[in-house]
Amino acid sequence: MKLLIGSADDPHLTSIYQHLEQAGQSVSILDTSREALLNTQFSYLSAPHQLMITQQNQVIQANDISAVFCLLPLYARKGFVSSNEKDFWHFTWREALHGFYAYLAEKSFFINRKIFTALAAQNKIHFFQAAKNAGICAPATLIGNNKQDIQTFFNKYPQVVIKTMHQIYLEYQNEQTMMLVKKVNQADFAQFETQNECPVFLQQAIDKVFDVRAIVVGKQIFGCKIDASQSPVGNLDWRAYDLPNTIHKIFDIPVDIQNKLLKVLEYFELDYACLDLCVDKNGEFWLLDVNPFGRYKWIELAVGLEISQAIAELLLKMRR
Repeated sequence: MKLLIGSADDPHLTSIYQHLEQAGQSVSILDTSREALLNTQFSYLSAPHQLMITQQNQVIQANDISAVFCLLPLYARKGFVSSNEKDFWHFTWREALHGFYAYLAEKSFFINRKIFTALAAQNKIHFFQAAKNAGICAPATLIGNNKQDIQTFFNKYPQVVIKTMHQIYLEYQNEQTMMLVKKVNQADFAQFETQNECPVFLQQAIDKVFDVRAIVVGKQIFGCKIDASQSPVGNLDWRAYDLPNTIHKIFDIPVDIQNKLLKVLEYFELDYACLDLCVDKNGEFWLLDVNPFGRYKWIELAVGLEISQAIAELLLKMRR
């Protein structure tokens, strides 16, 4: 049986599911949303070492699974409303599911090998080590809360943007939102105090012409050019999703850049990831991010790249 992990209504998983069904495969989706886990039974017995999950009248036996693709290991905690009970519930489910994933990685083919490997690939400091190892350009970056370091960074790089260390969802006026890339200057940090401040993520601003999202499935790379240069809200960060002013086109990534991207994935021991790049006026490619749980469906629909089918085919041909 093939297992897909994430939200059951995620169009990525439903599309991969359909491809696997059409190929005559038995496939299940483990829904890791909070709502689904409220009605999920988890059972692990150390003797005789059996692991089983029951959800929506389907029984998922770990020993029956031959290949796995995970797009969401566990639901995202939203906002800042918390309690001891909610925290205990969330972190207990996290440990149980991570144990399940580790068990599967030993028994079956798990795209991205182990969940801990994939989670580690989201770390920005690891990211820069991977970029250096692959020989691909990455913007100069400061991660820190020392005010003198921040001032020195601005003196060296007058054009600076601020980013988040990790994609998180915030609440603003009772709506879910996220922090996009934003230009900042030295004056914005005049009141910055080193004590009680968390590290900030500052980066040299690249004078880009367009962005590229590369989706890597095994050794296959799908490229999409994302040109938001004419968008008043998305020209700095295309994730503002001003789609009428953001042109998407299939993009042939140069072979030397493809080889470097594959080196990045080898560094993290990944089989799948979405990588964000930008291209400057000199034609230089800059690697901005690696997401081992990245989304691609809107690109698949916009330009016709058959990414879901490629993931399904990888699950079909790979087994341990």
